[in-house]
Amino acid sequence: MSLSTCVRFTKFAVIGLALAGVATWATPSMAQDVLATHGDWTVYSYVESGNKVCYVGSRPAKEEGTFKKRSDAFVLVTLRASGEEVSITSGYPYKDKAVVDVDIGASSFTLFTREAWAWAQNEAGDRELIAAMVRGNNMVVNGQSQIGTTSKDTYSLSGFSAARKAMTEACA
Repeated sequence: MSLSTCVRFTKFAVIGLALAGVATWATPSMAQDVLATHGDWTVYSYVESGNKVCYVGSRPAKEEGTFKKRSDAFVLVTLRASGEEVSITSGYPYKDKAVVDVDIGASSFTLFTREAWAWAQNEAGDRELIAAMVRGNNMVVNGQSQIGTTSKDTYSLSGFSAARKAMTEACA
């Protein structure tokens, strides 16, 4: 992912962070719609530069770690013309040059970080991560903050496949 993609996505993701089940706020220039909920995943859409963008999101089913306070943690899968992209935040700025470890069943992934976001290294990494999410039951995300606290967030993948299908149908 290029730096411009990181910056563009971070701007989008900050707007879409009301993942408690319903999008509760948006800026006037970027209104969001909740399209569907499947299991623990919600499907959203918005219009960016005249193009419809869809994404699915979920919050952790279980949060553990040495942190005392942090913002909301969540994972998003966004569909754009260029393909699908996974992004994760643990609710804090990650330690400089840190990685985020993601485990889904027997599959493990290492994501790069920039500020409060983590992404796969490339499009192939996104495809592999999404394929594991489709097959898996739970996803465990381990991160470390700038101040050295750690987090271990466990996400349910229940409903992910159905939400992803709904996202694809809505933005095809």
